[in-house]
Amino acid sequence: MHKRQVQFVLRCPITLVLVLASFGLLPGLTGCTSRKAAQNLDLSDYASWERTTQTPLNFPIPGHESNYRKIFMNKVGMDYRRAQEAAFSSGGALDYPDGTIVVKEIYGGLEDPAPGEQPVTLDIMVKDKAASDTLGSWRWLIGDPKNGNEMVMSGDFCANCHNGANEKHPYGDRNTANAFRDFLFY
Repeated sequence: MHKRQVQFVLRCPITLVLVLASFGLLPGLTGCTSRKAAQNLDLSDYASWERTTQTPLNFPIPGHESNYRKIFMNKVGMDYRRAQEAAFSSGGALDYPDGTIVVKEIYGGLEDPAPGEQPVTLDIMVKDKAASDTLGSWRWLIGDPKNGNEMVMSGDFCANCHNGANEKHPYGDRNTANAFRDFLFY
């Protein structure tokens, strides 16, 4: 594969990624591998997890483009986040424990989802320092809520964008202390 092709795919909007995935082309172009979601990851109750923010995420951002997002974190991650609140507030580093799972529902367009509307994809982060397919100690996956399939992102597309959370950035609280935020934006 030519490097130019890979760079195009890595910079493309999420809608193109979804189109490529629907035709089964994404795994060959980005180095992703397909797996069944039920393999080791039970997300059946993720919608009951605490949301990381109640702020409507209805603005475009790189990687997720012009799509409304809702973000959920499991109890492992939220307990850690609460325990580290003082360190976080003073600009301290965060390093989530293994077993932390973040699920980001991605909807088509920036409008608030209609009641009962299903997300187009689930973007998933699983903290697992020992896994062989991690980048920054996270497994990066894209899930299809309709069929339960997921693709493990073996390329660095997700990690490269989320690495910006560990630097000063234009989103959320802007990370003015330039603290390590373990690839999560606030």
